[in-house]
Amino acid sequence: MQNYPYILGNILIVEDNEWDRLVAETLLKKEFNVDSVTNATEALEAIEECHYDIILMDINLGSQSMDGIELMQLIRSKPEFAHIKIFAVTAYADNKERFIELGFDELYLKPVIKEEMSEAIFKALKYPSHKSHLRSHHRSAKKSYSYV
Repeated sequence: MQNYPYILGNILIVEDNEWDRLVAETLLKKEFNVDSVTNATEALEAIEECHYDIILMDINLGSQSMDGIELMQLIRSKPEFAHIKIFAVTAYADNKERFIELGFDELYLKPVIKEEMSEAIFKALKYPSHKSHLRSHHRSAKKSYSYV
């Protein structure tokens, strides 16, 4: 895990698609400490080793042993990880309420709008609005679309 003095939180990306993982890392690493893994086994190892505030979890993790829903439920079953917010990120979701009822803190459909994701992360970390952060640190307020 990288450590920068200006980092606002620690995020783990669980995504089996290399391109989606790279895009997510690139979009978030300016403001957050970002690590990424490709499957459930790596995710469990990562959260045992490092403190994460938020996990961005792909629902379909390929042909691995667990999908994102099963992994989220396993993480939720361990009291030591109760503090972690878990956001579902998928291209296949049609019912946000279902994912919230299953235990996710939030659901984002691919392609993700960077500002919406960042705003939710800021809110989950209990920081002031991402928009005020953007105004003070960036001149452009264009929306960035990403296949995260």
